[in-house]
Amino acid sequence: MKEPKEPYKLPKRFRVSRGTLWFDHFMNYFIVVGGISVIAAVMGIFVFIFFQILPLFQGARVTELSKHKLTESLDEIKAVDMDEWAELPMMIHADGSLEYLDLSGKRDFAEPKATFNAGEVVEVLNYNPLNRILAAASQSGKFAYAHLGYRAEFDENTKRTIHPELTVSDWFPLAKEGEQITAIDYGEGDTNKMAAALCVDNSGNQHLRAVTLQQKRSLFGGGGNISIGQSFDLTSQIDERVQSLDVSSNGNLVLAIAESGQIFLFIHEENQLSLRQRFWPFDNLEEKQIGKTGFLLGDGSVVFTSKSGHNRIFSLSLDYNEGKR
Repeated sequence: MKEPKEPYKLPKRFRVSRGTLWFDHFMNYFIVVGGISVIAAVMGIFVFIFFQILPLFQGARVTELSKHKLTESLDEIKAVDMDEWAELPMMIHADGSLEYLDLSGKRDFAEPKATFNAGEVVEVLNYNPLNRILAAASQSGKFAYAHLGYRAEFDENTKRTIHPELTVSDWFPLAKEGEQITAIDYGEGDTNKMAAALCVDNSGNQHLRAVTLQQKRSLFGGGGNISIGQSFDLTSQIDERVQSLDVSSNGNLVLAIAESGQIFLFIHEENQLSLRQRFWPFDNLEEKQIGKTGFLLGDGSVVFTSKSGHNRIFSLSLDYNEGKR
């Protein structure tokens, strides 16, 4: 029988210390717990996203915050608008006056405020919410316009208060004697200011008229008085009855929309307002009449909505290199 051999003695340099064994044991648990935590975090993200998109598949829930009584009936309100902060909605009455409602409860705008200068009775209004310009025509055949806006002020405690802003022009003659304005629109750009109107004389004949406004500027950049520049009678260039009109926001184009659905496009260039094109936006539809129009993309395009609900967009640029339409 052989004698047992002595066990092999591991050299000291290869022996693992207790600290190393403890740290290895700790890292094993850390990796396991960390992996479970990452999986739980990812699952938590998916659960969060699920509960965030869940309301999209449900019906809308609307809660009434407050009520505000109007000073006039809805028939007397021709347009409404809202500031960017949704604190000071505005209503435009049939006489051109403005009524504001302070939803923050800081102020009380109970009575409508007059917009246009006294001396004329407002007969027709047209409000463009894109550039916030209100055009008005009076019973005497004159027109005026107002720039509407809002301004935010902050006190020492950074508390915000919204204030309405208003810039009103004088009244300018547009219709001829014996004519009544039935539709009005106004647009202005950096260099052009133009108003167009549909007028009806005592015999019931319709006239399409337009005027440009001019303003002399000083060397120091200040603006002078605004006056009538040119007057145009576009009636002879239209052989149909017009139901509405639209002036581009840069004051360079006039759209006359006929009752039949035909469009007459006028452009102001070289001190002339001439008929550039006539077309039918819905010529292939049974319902050709136009319900609504609107300029898009810097007045480079126009969208037409038929009374049957169809929408079509037309580009007004004919030569992009020369900038012609």
